[in-house]
Amino acid sequence: MATESNTGTDPVLALCFNYFYPARALHIALHEARACYEALTNEDEKASVWNCQVGPYLALWQAALFPLCDGFRKLGLKDPALDDLIREAMGALRSAAKAVSSYADNTSFKQGTGKLIGRHGLVPNLNTAEDLQRAFEDYFKAHLIAVGRNAEYRDLPS
Repeated sequence: MATESNTGTDPVLALCFNYFYPARALHIALHEARACYEALTNEDEKASVWNCQVGPYLALWQAALFPLCDGFRKLGLKDPALDDLIREAMGALRSAAKAVSSYADNTSFKQGTGKLIGRHGLVPNLNTAEDLQRAFEDYFKAHLIAVGRNAEYRDLPS
């Protein structure tokens, strides 16, 4: 969690440390789990990896993107690419966050977290969320460089 001592009075750094980095950690874990899932050939093993790793990381990552987008808007930050992506994904991310943060029966949970997924698992419908993740990486990398926080920005992909 960001503290006053490591963010100063910069609300963008607080948004980065409190919301972007946790969403990024979930995104990385999701892609690692997905690679494991795709490498399997046994259907029972694939189902187990999906239910115990891919599915949970996918739901949590989508849910984590919601407060990141919400904070970006509430801080009045502007970035043309991010603004368009946030506008496109906000409803689906809000549904995912609600489904993950409060108990919902199985059908409601799948409906809430499935708005970006489509019918067949990880399909191109997730491109908006992936694009959003990359756009936030670019945005925060530029901000970290601008404020001289080189140690933190080096952790972001080039």
